[in-house]
Amino acid sequence: MPKKINEMKSQENPCQPSSSERPQHTKPEHIGAFFDFDETLLDIESSRIGFRYLWQRRMIPLTFVLKVMAADFFYKRHWIPDEKMAGMLLKFYRGRRLEDFQQGAEAFYHEHLKSHLAPNIVARVRMHRQQGHRLVLISGSVRYLLEPVIKDLQFDHLLCTDLEVGADGRLTGRAKGPVCLDSNKRVLA
Repeated sequence: MPKKINEMKSQENPCQPSSSERPQHTKPEHIGAFFDFDETLLDIESSRIGFRYLWQRRMIPLTFVLKVMAADFFYKRHWIPDEKMAGMLLKFYRGRRLEDFQQGAEAFYHEHLKSHLAPNIVARVRMHRQQGHRLVLISGSVRYLLEPVIKDLQFDHLLCTDLEVGADGRLTGRAKGPVCLDSNKRVLA
């Protein structure tokens, strides 16, 4: 569900405050509508689609897949914190070039992700845009994967996980800055 900055509500339409509830000085462009990506705007976890895509193209080693599967067992039982799981998934990128992922991101979105957009949430995105609200996509996913989404749905801002690039121009397998999860999402928002 989108979260408005001012947490205003209305009986007629919970996504649009009535004029009597909105302070007279609040302009539509001062209202932010925040949308999460995985399992909200997208009806599935994007990482599952992404890793399946990489596996089918033999771009991901079996040892990595087995580690992720084992960790996922513990993660689903809340025995591994989100940050640790995210750190393990980011290690996939170590030694690779960001440009290789950026080049295929647009096609990946249109061929594999776009069909998983939740129609009811997309309708809310459009409603907020029509009302002149600022649209913010916030996600633990990585930037290159989300840029085609914000372009297609015309989001104003993107808060996400950025990949760290080393001095050699290759990815380090770590996040540049905080991983955009849990409490970090609240801080970044």
